Amino acid sequence: MPDFGSKSQVSMAWLLNDKRLTMDDRIRYAVFDSLMLGRASSPLARKLLDSGLGKSLAIGSGVQDDLRQAVYSVGLKDVAKEDEGKVGELVMKCLGEVRAEGVDPLDVQAALNSVEFKLREFNTGQLPRGVAWFLSVAPEYLYNGREHDVSELMRFEAPLRRLREDIAADKPVFEGIIDGIIGNKHRIVVITSPEEGKGERLRREEKELLEEVQKDGGRQLATGCERMMVWQNSEDSFEDISKIPMLRKADMPREDEEISCDEDQGILWHPEIRTQGLVYADVVFDATGLNIEEQCRLPVVMRGLTELGLHKADSVQQLHRRIEMGTGGISGGIVNVATQGGGRTAAVVRGRCLLEKVEAMADLMVAIVNDCDWLGDRRRLAEVVDELCSNWEQSMLIGAGHQLALSAAYSSLPTHSRVHDANRRSYAQSGLPYYRELLRLRKLLSSEETWEQAAGELRATAQNAMNRDTFAVVSAAGPEASRDAWGSFGERLTAPGSVSQASAVSRTSLGIPGEMYGIVAPSVQIGYNARALTVPDDTDVGTAIVAAQLVNMNYMWQQIRMRGGAYGASCQFNHRSKSFGMTTYRDPHVKRSLEIMRDAGKWLQDRSSLDDRTVEQATVGVIGQLEIGHLMPDETLRTSLIRWLAGESREERQARRLGILGATREGIEDIGRRVGEAELCAEVCIGNGAALEEAGVSPLLPLVDHV
Repeated sequence: MPDFGSKSQVSMAWLLNDKRLTMDDRIRYAVFDSLMLGRASSPLARKLLDSGLGKSLAIGSGVQDDLRQAVYSVGLKDVAKEDEGKVGELVMKCLGEVRAEGVDPLDVQAALNSVEFKLREFNTGQLPRGVAWFLSVAPEYLYNGREHDVSELMRFEAPLRRLREDIAADKPVFEGIIDGIIGNKHRIVVITSPEEGKGERLRREEKELLEEVQKDGGRQLATGCERMMVWQNSEDSFEDISKIPMLRKADMPREDEEISCDEDQGILWHPEIRTQGLVYADVVFDATGLNIEEQCRLPVVMRGLTELGLHKADSVQQLHRRIEMGTGGISGGIVNVATQGGGRTAAVVRGRCLLEKVEAMADLMVAIVNDCDWLGDRRRLAEVVDELCSNWEQSMLIGAGHQLALSAAYSSLPTHSRVHDANRRSYAQSGLPYYRELLRLRKLLSSEETWEQAAGELRATAQNAMNRDTFAVVSAAGPEASRDAWGSFGERLTAPGSVSQASAVSRTSLGIPGEMYGIVAPSVQIGYNARALTVPDDTDVGTAIVAAQLVNMNYMWQQIRMRGGAYGASCQFNHRSKSFGMTTYRDPHVKRSLEIMRDAGKWLQDRSSLDDRTVEQATVGVIGQLEIGHLMPDETLRTSLIRWLAGESREERQARRLGILGATREGIEDIGRRVGEAELCAEVCIGNGAALEEAGVSPLLPLVDHV
């Protein structure tokens, strides 16, 4: 069972500058950061992890240059109490050793290539490039905008060239940075430790404070709250709202945006995606037929492809070097698409590179699928599992608990229809079943007698997920000259495997006790709540999407975020599975929030809450979310892949768009009635045990009940 109460994080941090950083400085620090800590085989990261004092690098390790003074931070997570004082000495010792031993010139070139590719690509995900660039230069503008031109941050070619020239001339570029860090007295060691019993102490202090307030000034406080409620409940006047410029439905394009795609001989080729001369490729395998245990292991497999080296060929360090020198990155991922037919799960190997490197990238992607060295390095495999455990505890449980709760709620819906199998596979890959599998693998890998069992299970899962028979397609975009590199990809796969027919995934196999339950997480003081429900098949999809937007931006925002004090709340509608999902994020309430989510259908039917203008605003917002013209090439490729996996036609998308534009207040009321009458519902709450018990949530599942 994981120990949430005795491990610390220890970081050592330095201030790097007392004058403004130039673009030359920023690029040198970026390359240094990539070289030292960018991957598990990096020299500084390797020495720290090999010490055994911690399981993974501390949060925030690396260069942070978004303030007036940049900071370099290095440390470890999951450090035992008795070892806290050793980490600072270890960091200084490791920096000295790296300085004395030097770094491999090939690693330097790999780090340079990696940083340069990121600068040239400028991948902003789903964020428009202009907005992303503004946010990236905002700190420089705030601190130095009057004296310096912030557009300098876009001009990276000359600083990169000067850095390459200095390295070619054998100047001690990175040795100088290390010397500067070691001799820098502006440093601090920060130890972050959990306080045993803090949650109970805070609840006790809060209760005492409330009693004191009610005794001495309860009436005055109540009067202030009543005034605030009146102010919150008052609507802005139509005249005031009319002063705000806004788009109307008539301004929205009626034609759905199409992603041009040619399917031929195992290739989905996208000739119209603008890639600025780069090549993007997703190699797709059908993993729908994996059994539930293999679905739980699949995320470990996809991470391990690029983290374990190649059998009888490349070590981890050599593989990382090949990836960074020949590509802009290769990674493994999973895509789940829920449909009326049960949905599909795809294991995806993604890569990007320059045109002249496309053959090398294709060869490398074949190699990591065929020859990943699962049985070669027990310690490295254990590190991968440890990192995934740490990431889940920090990112999923703490940072994205609302997503975890909603995934669990979708999986808990009481239906025998295979429409929810994809949701349940997704939960197996990211929820409690996945975390418990990580802990089981960690336990097996800790023993000399059992580690090969864990490695063998992962290898078998990889072979069953990715082989000639499960290979589906290569979805690619780039210059036309890169197309031929993918024509024979499937024929080059050698891994044997077995392909099973996808079977229904039961709630019992995932350890789900019913339609309502709580997950007790000791480290979560402010919780997460979720409610999922399905509506009949004949529900108007376009109107339901607009209804979800109304609940999201009007009802949930006002009731849970503004009045309830939660950090966030949301509502969404999955048009493929005909399911609504509502969540609250870092929410101090449980019972109140559940009641609000249960009343969403009533609110949609209340004509006093909605008028035609409000419905129109929601419609415009939904259409904006459908736009894809601003997406980066890899995101556009991902969108096209999801459409292909779902078997969705252009006519279906066009009909859905017109349904959204045609949404009316009467149609919204009908959706409200269907939501209110929904019989297939599920609710899941995540938080500390005391809060869940007080709200009457039952049964309560411990985060880990057995391993």
